[in-house]
Amino acid sequence: LGRMMPVLQEINESYGYLPRKLLEHLAARWGLRVAEILRVASFYDRFALEPVGRHVVEVCSGTSCRSRRSKVLMERLEKEIGVAPGQTDKTGRFTLRTVRCLGLCALSPAMKVGGRSFGRVNIDRVPEILEQFS
Repeated sequence: LGRMMPVLQEINESYGYLPRKLLEHLAARWGLRVAEILRVASFYDRFALEPVGRHVVEVCSGTSCRSRRSKVLMERLEKEIGVAPGQTDKTGRFTLRTVRCLGLCALSPAMKVGGRSFGRVNIDRVPEILEQFS
């Protein structure tokens, strides 16, 4: 695991995701099964196993955000972007995701777009927020 994490992070940063062919190459080189690498990669939210959009939109589903209607926020994002959570829009602009916690409980409901945090998000602000990311 110690040597695997930095390599997976570098690949994920370079490609935006972990291409299957590269994982197969690493498995052969390290004498592991691909499943062992996938088990590690799929555990961490930071790794993508499929190509992602230029901007990743993450909506918190933690207790505080859920109690402050993050589900309604997600529904509005699905409508605006045109995809379900876990999908990338046809233009490759946005990938929509649900995450367990963004650490912004005091600002719930919260979301991140391209690593930039937005708190106390009113669903009417969603188009304005997305517009900032071309």
